[in-house]
Amino acid sequence: MANTGSSFSFDSWAGYRAAALQLLGAAENSLCIYDPDLSTTGLSSLAGTRALQDLALRSSQHDAVRILLKDAGPLQSEQPRLVNLLATYGHRIVVKLAPAGPLPEEAFMIADGKRLLLRFHEDRARGRCALDEDDAPVRHIAQFETIWMHSQPGPIGTPLGL
Repeated sequence: MANTGSSFSFDSWAGYRAAALQLLGAAENSLCIYDPDLSTTGLSSLAGTRALQDLALRSSQHDAVRILLKDAGPLQSEQPRLVNLLATYGHRIVVKLAPAGPLPEEAFMIADGKRLLLRFHEDRARGRCALDEDDAPVRHIAQFETIWMHSQPGPIGTPLGL
């Protein structure tokens, strides 16, 4: 990772996952995630789920963590820690599925509306993290909110039964 103060770049999956944990640790109140399926984020690791749980507990917002996915299949079948987290903190962590159609090819996380973790393309590990640039995520916030409005509810962590 190339580091210049509170902004740095990464070009490996390990660097991306470390940046995601760093962003989560810096988040005070909210986190928005736009990702194809969360499979490369590292959030399903023990450290990732603990960081998400900590944010859900310390936030004063009802929907502290909002996750927007293109495909929920890998979450439901390959990430049991995250599914359990959704079951426990579904009142604080909300997952939605993006509508079909043209969508951004970037993947990003926004903490507190002012910190940005950006992968330039969803299939690659190259990107940057800006932890203290208040205007950095303006475009991404607008993209996220627009897609969120048109999205469908996603997995809730527990299967519905009769």
